[in-house]
Amino acid sequence: MLRKIVCSICIKSSNVNVLFTNQSKKAYQNSTVKKILILSANPKDKNKLRLDEEVREIQAGLERARRREQFEIISKMAVRPNDLRRALLDHEPQIVHFSGHGTGSTGLALENNSGELQLVSTRLVLGAQRD
Repeated sequence: MLRKIVCSICIKSSNVNVLFTNQSKKAYQNSTVKKILILSANPKDKNKLRLDEEVREIQAGLERARRREQFEIISKMAVRPNDLRRALLDHEPQIVHFSGHGTGSTGLALENNSGELQLVSTRLVLGAQRD
């Protein structure tokens, strides 16, 4: 059964859940500006989620933070499997936040190029940054 999920591995800060990739944890600690990649997907055959509202809340929260200059937000909406991989490789973020539907640890629910639901393993998401 698919449900709304927010990936959260390693840290959880107030209402913002984040996912560190294995390689990015060290870069997070050493980098002056941390890249936060916000990915969202809402396949058309699933319940409509207000993902834009969630992104807005994250951005507003960061704007009020004391050390906001230490973070850069990059958001990608309606990501497909190839978009997800490309965004991870192109931006090399230290923090990844996913909003959308999924099946828990089994995978994230994205829409493929044909408009059909496609589950993407969270392990593959983490592995994409190591390639």
